[in-house]
Amino acid sequence: MKSLRFLLLLAGMASPALAQNLTPSPLAAPRPKLGILSLDAVNIVTHPIILGNMARLEVERQNRFEVLDRYEIMAVLQSKQAENCYGRSCLVEVGKAIHADKMLSGSLENYEKKYVLTLRLIDVRGDAIERTQVTEFLPLPAEVQGMIEISLRQFFGQPVDTLLRRRLTRPNDFDNAINSENAPRLNTSGPRMGYTLLTGTAAEALRRPRAEGGFNANPVLFQFGYQFETMYLNTGNWQALFEFVPMISGLDQGLFIPSLTILNGIRHNVRGWEFALGPNLRVVRQSRGFYDANGQWQRVDAGTGADYEYRIDSNGDPRLQTGVVVAVGKTFRSGRLNLPVNAFFLPGRHHQQLGISFGFNARKMSKPATAGLAANP
Repeated sequence: MKSLRFLLLLAGMASPALAQNLTPSPLAAPRPKLGILSLDAVNIVTHPIILGNMARLEVERQNRFEVLDRYEIMAVLQSKQAENCYGRSCLVEVGKAIHADKMLSGSLENYEKKYVLTLRLIDVRGDAIERTQVTEFLPLPAEVQGMIEISLRQFFGQPVDTLLRRRLTRPNDFDNAINSENAPRLNTSGPRMGYTLLTGTAAEALRRPRAEGGFNANPVLFQFGYQFETMYLNTGNWQALFEFVPMISGLDQGLFIPSLTILNGIRHNVRGWEFALGPNLRVVRQSRGFYDANGQWQRVDAGTGADYEYRIDSNGDPRLQTGVVVAVGKTFRSGRLNLPVNAFFLPGRHHQQLGISFGFNARKMSKPATAGLAANP
């Protein structure tokens, strides 16, 4: 009996809550009905209807309005013969015909150096322009949908992709794969010259008299050459590139030392800093031999032996020598002139090389790009 009373008490307590949960909640407030016809295209290849469809898709994604069906809108436009409906009075008339609360229209105009996207929101009942927004973009025909997305999100107070906005609106912010896609690239190829310092056994070989297999030269050598550059990646603030730098060293001291450096590097498009590294190939005269008990070099033209080695020798034969170059650089700009200054280092077991070089080239376009590294021993 007590158990039955307890169950009845629980049922009485739960019934109000159950009744409240089972009671249907009031319907959410209906969203305003929005009609989008088309966006006027001035000197733009994209058709106005396509621009309007792009705007319609973006507004639908925001889920702030009940966007009216485009086929119903087109039927009304054809019946009223109002295909080019961009003015306030025409938009209000069409809005009343399709029972819209608001109408969205605008235009995208090409001013050669910039695109201007204008948006207007029309209050149909009030017969007035409720809001207007004008946004300027870089002249990038392939990025029209991104322009519409950014403008509409700003227009209706939605979060905006700041990185995409910067890439589409700031020509002097940085070069990237979007805002430079159709623009001619700046070619940083140009002459390079500078000095390199040799240490260790290489410096000793240069200082030795020629009678002792040396070059009777100073270990500080002038060098000059030319840089060829190929960019294979361009995104954000950085570019990745290959650089090919043939050089000739030692002409100031009667020497001819050809070399080729192949660098893989990165460059900051705004600040001009660069870093690169890669193999270095050079041809130097070397002889094969060993040092005897008195420390004298004994040249051996044939035969084998564990103690045989190669050293730099003016009486030797030309031989390919390899190394790795590590280089950093900074490009200074004056008007359209680029002035790259680079420092480089070539480590080795018995000798090292380090030096500095500079070059110049003229920019072919007013974009913030920099010249490439020219490091080469």
